[in-house]
Amino acid sequence: MVGLGLLFVAQVFLIFISRNNIFFWDSIQFAAKHGLHFYDHGFSNLLLPPEMDSGHPPFFGMYQAAVWKVFGLSLKASHVSMLPFLISNIFLSYAVGNILARNKGIWFSVLMFACPFYLGHSVLVSPDLVLVTGFLLCLLGAIKENKLFLILGSILLCIISMRGFALAATMMIWYFVFCKMDKESWSLAFWKAAVFLPGLSLFLGYQIYHYYSTQWIGFHQDSPWSPSFSIATLPVIAKNIVLYIWRMCDYSMFIIWIIVIKHHRLLMASHKKYVLLLFLLICSLAVLILPFQGLMNHRYFLPIQIVGILLALICIQKKSIQLVILITLIVSSGNFWVYPEKIAQGWDATMAHYPFYGLEEDYSVFIAKQGVEVNDIGTAFPMKNTLRHLSLSTSLQKYKPYNLSEDEFILYSNIMNDFSDEEIEILHSELDEIYTKQSSGVFLKLYKRR
Repeated sequence: MVGLGLLFVAQVFLIFISRNNIFFWDSIQFAAKHGLHFYDHGFSNLLLPPEMDSGHPPFFGMYQAAVWKVFGLSLKASHVSMLPFLISNIFLSYAVGNILARNKGIWFSVLMFACPFYLGHSVLVSPDLVLVTGFLLCLLGAIKENKLFLILGSILLCIISMRGFALAATMMIWYFVFCKMDKESWSLAFWKAAVFLPGLSLFLGYQIYHYYSTQWIGFHQDSPWSPSFSIATLPVIAKNIVLYIWRMCDYSMFIIWIIVIKHHRLLMASHKKYVLLLFLLICSLAVLILPFQGLMNHRYFLPIQIVGILLALICIQKKSIQLVILITLIVSSGNFWVYPEKIAQGWDATMAHYPFYGLEEDYSVFIAKQGVEVNDIGTAFPMKNTLRHLSLSTSLQKYKPYNLSEDEFILYSNIMNDFSDEEIEILHSELDEIYTKQSSGVFLKLYKRR
């Protein structure tokens, strides 16, 4: 239990040092924009304005708004609001690991915590942390045949996002087969799997209401993210398959998949149920993202990485503790991977993005001293937002989408994936760099037109 306590302390420490960090990546949309809408307009209408509605159930935004109503509108309140889910994830992973990995049970929690996909998110105000809680509840509920865990976990999944719904549906299919593999009758297996229906019904009920009110589901033609849902051509699908494999192995996770593949016969002989879960998760996510142009986000792979870690740990549970420590160090190393400037990476899926917060604070002090207005600065995602959506500021100023041929000032950082290679060259060669600062591979620069 000492190891568990140390993990709790480490997680609380991370929240403490992150308490004033601005919203980052997709947390700007799901926490700040959604939350502020409900904070400003109340909870009587479940629907979000079309410009910020991505079809997901609005629970997470409502949760943030409720937190602000009680504890005050602040970044600190939002970061602390993640603690119940983060602590639950540590406890639930320990419970799962203790059953399936036995004497190495605590290492499941340690490896999940160290995994860049998870650790990078653990300092964000992210609905994917809630999704992980729901997933682990369902997994533990299946292992212990605990109906309450299964019901609560599936409800959490289904009220958090459309991906959560797909994950719950996948878990329901797996649990049905799980029961059949235990020689249950068809009817009993069906009734056991029916515990997922309350959560699935809540999601479907919201989607019916949403469609009746808006005439669309998921996205509409004028939504900012509609290009990502464009049907991919065959060459793009082939490219997506390569990216899919890369995403699974990225940020040092290749070591987990090497172990799983090397010991696949052992796993098929002793833990076939959980190999099946991994297979179903990989297939369901592939169906959701491979046919489309731009849905290859690292955070989508979190449940797959978690199951991969569990299976790898099962493979080495009889090995020396030194080997487990070595694997943990290799997994942890992914939190320090920074690719060359012109290679896009999933910054929210690694702690390597963390220096950006300090750089942004120093840069904000610089432009204030120079009298540069935020409204005059062009930039890219995730900074092209209002200050209110980035930091809950009362300021009405807003960064605008960059235009290299017109903007007087351009804010650029390697955490921004939108700048093309050609545009980066233009910045370097045709504009004056008036501010630059770097920390641990992350840099932030302000350019001015000559």
